[in-house]
Amino acid sequence: MARVMSLTFMVFLTVPILAPSLGALVLLAAPWRYIFIVFGIFAACVWGWALARLPETLHPEYRLTLTRAHIAGAVRLVLFNRSSLFYTFAMTVMFGGIMAYVGMVQQIFGEVFHRASLMPSMFALCATTMGAAAFLNSRIVERLGMRRISHAALLTYIGITGLHALLASAGQEQLWMFVAFQSATMACFALSISNFGAMAMDPVASVAGIGASLQGFVSTLGGALVGALIGRQFNGTALPLAAGSLCCGLASLLFVLLAEKGKLFKGHHAAGEMPAAAQVEGAGSH
Repeated sequence: MARVMSLTFMVFLTVPILAPSLGALVLLAAPWRYIFIVFGIFAACVWGWALARLPETLHPEYRLTLTRAHIAGAVRLVLFNRSSLFYTFAMTVMFGGIMAYVGMVQQIFGEVFHRASLMPSMFALCATTMGAAAFLNSRIVERLGMRRISHAALLTYIGITGLHALLASAGQEQLWMFVAFQSATMACFALSISNFGAMAMDPVASVAGIGASLQGFVSTLGGALVGALIGRQFNGTALPLAAGSLCCGLASLLFVLLAEKGKLFKGHHAAGEMPAAAQVEGAGSH
């Protein structure tokens, strides 16, 4: 699951690489309101493709009916499973740091470094490091394990954002430093978040669809709120972003410790033991 999620994450990361350029092309041909028309047309195309080309792969005997009892049971399983709940919270605060970056990056390039024209290319560069890290995770996760990779990446994330906050508070930061710090931060984010998602899903694989939906709702809404809170602290420097990212990393570490009962870097499952997520994946594949 972690390997597949890493590869999926790479596709997801093409959005910040391509989006500024695609938006600029739309604006060359029409007023800004047409961006939303393009959104609608694209969404309709995706819906049509999914309807025609994306069948249900889970075998009928493993499917659940959407009754109130089944939905309530799935929600209880997700909310009261220690590992699933706290890894979802860990993802949520990490997403908050990314949301803050997305919301503040234009102000930082324009008002802090006075190089607004460089924002699209530097934004894409940081996203590229995320994609490279996600690909690396897909290649090594089955050998090293999700916990070892994600926990090491989270600790590195905290170290990088802590150093970034120190330099920003001292007023010594330059544009190339900001880009380097953000690129490294994004890489650590990718190495941790793909594995956090898989570990949050592992205990609730029997209700994977509802579990993924609920976890996605919590992490996206919570991340947006955390990102907005950090964004409101903008003071004409990069310090609020760096300090906010550090706080997100520390909060995520707290949730990981709660999920793992205080012990980091646990190894693989014992020989012959198949995690629940792998069982469901095998049951649902053709």
